[in-house]
Amino acid sequence: MKPTPDQIVAVLDHFAEVCDKRFSTYRKLRRYAVTPQNWRKCYALFQAIRHKTLLAERRGDERLTHQYLLEEIIAKTLYNYSIAPEDMPYIIPAPFDEDSSDYVLPIATQFADLLGLSPPDCINAGGSAGVNVPSTDGQ
Repeated sequence: MKPTPDQIVAVLDHFAEVCDKRFSTYRKLRRYAVTPQNWRKCYALFQAIRHKTLLAERRGDERLTHQYLLEEIIAKTLYNYSIAPEDMPYIIPAPFDEDSSDYVLPIATQFADLLGLSPPDCINAGGSAGVNVPSTDGQ
């Protein structure tokens, strides 16, 4: 299921109190999520998050690894949402995998399970976005 931008913000807000915000890509991602003009910046933000994920994995820090994986998939999704379908073949850097958005809500659910929290309410709610998200399936 492709989450709406409102659902993505709800996911970020759901975990805001329990996420590590030192050197915070999390706060920046939250700021970008509510401003479609900033979604293109999520490509570079993903790179910074990925570096942190790899470090957390090497340290064996499961909680931070899950947090950063959630941040990564949200950054990928927002970057892809910034690209109009007709521009897809011409954009550099290229979009992330087309199905990236399909993993936002499952990763959020897994992170909630790890933390012993209920999943974000938006996972079961349809929620509509106040932002127009380009379709990436050609429709």
